[in-house]
Amino acid sequence: MAEEVNDEADMEFVNEHSDYVEKTKIKNAAVKKIRDAKIEQEREIIFEIILKSYQDAMRKMISKIKEAVKRFPRVQNVLKGTAIMITTKEEIPNPLEGNSFPGIMQILYDRYHKKTFVGFTNSLIEAMSWTLSENDTNKSPQKGVSEVEQMFALWERRNLWEQMTKDIFWTAILLKGLHPKAVFRRDVITEVNKFIKNNEDLYKNQDSENSGSKLPVFRFAADFITTEQDNRRLASQPNLDSNQKANPGSGNERSSWSYNNKQRQFGNTEQASAAVEETLLASDKNGKRFSGEVLKTQNIFVQDERNNFKHHYVAVKKLSSICAKCFPENIKDKNTCVPKECYRAKCNKCNMFGHRHFNCLQSHKADGSAIN
Repeated sequence: MAEEVNDEADMEFVNEHSDYVEKTKIKNAAVKKIRDAKIEQEREIIFEIILKSYQDAMRKMISKIKEAVKRFPRVQNVLKGTAIMITTKEEIPNPLEGNSFPGIMQILYDRYHKKTFVGFTNSLIEAMSWTLSENDTNKSPQKGVSEVEQMFALWERRNLWEQMTKDIFWTAILLKGLHPKAVFRRDVITEVNKFIKNNEDLYKNQDSENSGSKLPVFRFAADFITTEQDNRRLASQPNLDSNQKANPGSGNERSSWSYNNKQRQFGNTEQASAAVEETLLASDKNGKRFSGEVLKTQNIFVQDERNNFKHHYVAVKKLSSICAKCFPENIKDKNTCVPKECYRAKCNKCNMFGHRHFNCLQSHKADGSAIN
């Protein structure tokens, strides 16, 4: 009996000990889980504090950006577009009004901070055109050192020097030499940008020596300019009628040009001018647009599709810019002018005077905002 009692006690002890060990394991696991949970909670609290700080900082930056772009309606329109995030490919519509700081920064980076030929050329022209006034040179030449160091810091920050290759440098010099008011200068820049976009490897590698041809971008710009000039020479050649073909040696021939079903006589100079105007008319019809004012003296022509009538294309912000006689600043100075030559219509598309909406060739409105 005593042995049986001892055996039962031993068995009971073993069972209770096993139960104790198991419960101890559960307790230790629970303590560890609580400790890990507290650590995770503390980490989440820290993350929340950091994210709130970032959120407050982004609110302040968005507020500063909105305040800064109030004076620039064109930039506002850009920031109201759709941002495509470079990492997630997420589309964020109208980040400016939606207060999306990542979307705003993505658009600003894509539009103004990426390495582009236009950005580099503008910076290069600005650096090469820099001068110090005579007064500052004599009295405070140290100002020049400061300004040059600021430009140098800008180049370092944007890594512009990496783009300083023979090809891009000489292309920028060529474009810099074209007169900024000439429409043709913008055409050349547009075509060069198209060429670079279609041949991105030429621009990314920036290695003219190892490319298929030396200075490919510069060579394209030079060929385009040469081709355009040859085309204008060909277009300026007058068409000879049968009488002129029979008398090629006569110096008194005058070629006639049909204009609105009326025959007008032109000399050699007028013929060349008319041909250039026709070329400009054709180029405008090919989709080229003007971002600023277009004066009558630029000799840009458009064709009225309703009656097939060609007339000057004008786009100005003030009526007085069309004709100082017909539309003077002071009504007392009003005078007569050639009838029907000064067209006062206002386009409801760009809000400029001198043309109607169906002949509008503007890319931007009178206030500077882009036309959709």
